[in-house]
Amino acid sequence: MKPRPKCWECEVCYKRYDCKARLDQHFTLHTGEQPFPCPKCPKRLRTKRAYDIHLRVHSGEKKHKCPICDKSFLVKYTLKRHFMTHTGEKPFMCDVCEKRFPTKAQLQGHFLQHTGNFPECNICHKKLASSDSLRLHMNSHGERKYKCVLCDKKYRSSIILRTHFLTHIRLFHCEICDKRYKWKADLVIHQKLHKLELLHKCEVCGKLFEKRCDLLTHWQIHKDERPYVIHVRKIVEENVS
Repeated sequence: MKPRPKCWECEVCYKRYDCKARLDQHFTLHTGEQPFPCPKCPKRLRTKRAYDIHLRVHSGEKKHKCPICDKSFLVKYTLKRHFMTHTGEKPFMCDVCEKRFPTKAQLQGHFLQHTGNFPECNICHKKLASSDSLRLHMNSHGERKYKCVLCDKKYRSSIILRTHFLTHIRLFHCEICDKRYKWKADLVIHQKLHKLELLHKCEVCGKLFEKRCDLLTHWQIHKDERPYVIHVRKIVEENVS
């Protein structure tokens, strides 16, 4: 089957496409248009495919699963990049020093070390490590056009707005007491408190043990100490009476 001729041309960069739909999608790169708003958060997406993938963030759906470690991912590309951590594959090689990288983006970032041609901000002349970093940096010079729909606070970038938006919701909840937290790190700390409640404590020195048999073994070091004798006697009385 012959490829379709690329007869649709972008008026800005002259890139050509084989159908008008792809040209229209490409043109949003120049206009900054994001016609697909997420119904669950303030984020807007440039393409329908990006919109569908983003919705999986809220649903928790990760249908691309690694066959080696069972880790799951939202998109197939991320799975392929992760899979290289198992295979050690690095298909992209630097022409200057022959160092290899698993992704093209990493190679491009590395190559700037040889050329010194780092992207530069045309306002403050700061040099950035990549074009993505430059794009994020440029937001610091612009107006605060990203507005939170819950508290009306405004931010210069959609990434900062999304981070702020999480302060209004509590995503992570404890399965034991159902307490909720904004950040996973706070939930992990909280869960450790539940673990402490389940531990067995030595009444002599205060040391904690996960298993009661380990506590009984530990008591042997206190066998010549008066508190140990009193505590063992108390246990015997509780179980005999």
